[in-house]
Amino acid sequence: QEKLSGRYPTSPAVRSALATCLNEQGIVFDQLRKHQESEAAFRRALGIRQGLADQFPKLPEYRQRVAESLMSLGNALTNLRKFGEAEAAFRKSLEIHEKFAKESPDNPDRNHSLGGMYCNLGALKLESGQPEVALDWFDKAIARLEAVLAKEPRLNQAKEFLANSVGGKANALNTLGRHAEVVKLREQQLSLFKELFGPAHQGTLEIMWALIHNYDSVRRFDQALKLRQEMLELRRQSLGPHHAETLGAMANVAYGYQNLSDHHEALKLREEVLALMKAKIPHDDYTLKTMCALAESYDAVARPADAKRMRDEAIAFVRRRLSSGDPSALSTALDGARMFIDGGRDAEAVALIDDAIRTMAGKSIESAVIVNLLDLRLRHFAKKKDAAGVRATAEHLERLDFKDPAGLYAVAYFRAVVAAVVRDAGGQDAAKHAAVEADRAMQWLRKAVDAGYRNARHVKEDSDLDVLRDRDDFKKLIAELEAKQK
Repeated sequence: QEKLSGRYPTSPAVRSALATCLNEQGIVFDQLRKHQESEAAFRRALGIRQGLADQFPKLPEYRQRVAESLMSLGNALTNLRKFGEAEAAFRKSLEIHEKFAKESPDNPDRNHSLGGMYCNLGALKLESGQPEVALDWFDKAIARLEAVLAKEPRLNQAKEFLANSVGGKANALNTLGRHAEVVKLREQQLSLFKELFGPAHQGTLEIMWALIHNYDSVRRFDQALKLRQEMLELRRQSLGPHHAETLGAMANVAYGYQNLSDHHEALKLREEVLALMKAKIPHDDYTLKTMCALAESYDAVARPADAKRMRDEAIAFVRRRLSSGDPSALSTALDGARMFIDGGRDAEAVALIDDAIRTMAGKSIESAVIVNLLDLRLRHFAKKKDAAGVRATAEHLERLDFKDPAGLYAVAYFRAVVAAVVRDAGGQDAAKHAAVEADRAMQWLRKAVDAGYRNARHVKEDSDLDVLRDRDDFKKLIAELEAKQK
């Protein structure tokens, strides 16, 4: 297409075909998580399509393609956490879709596309930490799409947009802690996905897993167990009895029994699945998780010697994974550290965390895993009221030089915890030193907001930031965040 475009630079058909290829290329880049490359491809496609729309203003197909490229560009920018630019692209696309819907109010395609745009804006607001604003967009999407489906019940694209909108609303409500409202929405989303894609589709299974968590959060453990058992049967049918995902689903059924306080049934199933895992997937993280869970089961039925044996075996597993040098071993170390803490062996958890971070120094690591590891370390020293320990942990996180909003926010709350521990420790100049740490926390919080952090509700409710609540600059920042969400 590039060659043809060079040979026939004025041909609308050739230019349009090139734009289509670029748009498809951008989609593939997004699937490969190469979001910068996808942004570049979408921008090129948009430029060509905008040129065609300007050249042929009376042909709606060119405006429609401009809207498609703007939507695709907005998704890529969202993935890059360029939320302001993403919103600008979405709103331009929305403007075109709204004009189309107004011009053709009875056209289901025009109206379901508009509903999809509302859904995209809801997803953007949720991703950027504005769940209350996201709810409004998701509600608009649901109303529009349900109206379309009332007239055209077989329009599968509208059903998919509706499923995504319902799921987005469920996620927003979950973020806001309104768990009782989530379950009905998630059940609706699951029903739509089963109808569209079947029960064994990966998207359907992901929604089932989310619904299990929703049932657990409102203590509907019987329904959660039934859904876990359904997932296990689907995995057996599609993947076979010994696939890692099947064995993981089997282990998950045991959690269902544990939640119902049927500890003997959970223990029996965990012993069975662990034996299978050791034979079929001995190096998989599912095997470690099952070791940790089995240790809990032994505790629950008063077999402390077996619980200790299982935890020791799990830690040997973690250290073998770390010695491999594979960066994914940090997630394994996180599971091991949590297991130590669950077993009351906090000091050993900290030693494991330090070994893991030292071993993986210089490797490309997912920032969320590092934050979660260091958060366990922070809590250990905060519980001991060890100011030096919490300060050293915060300093380590600072040195990682995060640029993303979530990473910067993590450094801010780490520093706020340091300030609280220093203040509560007392002693000479404690208040002065605590104030210095609080100033640092505010500096990092300001960096997070400047980088795009927008979740005002979380900032207002995060107990780790309590040490900052009486400060004027903190109150001003909250007001600024709330204004940005309007």
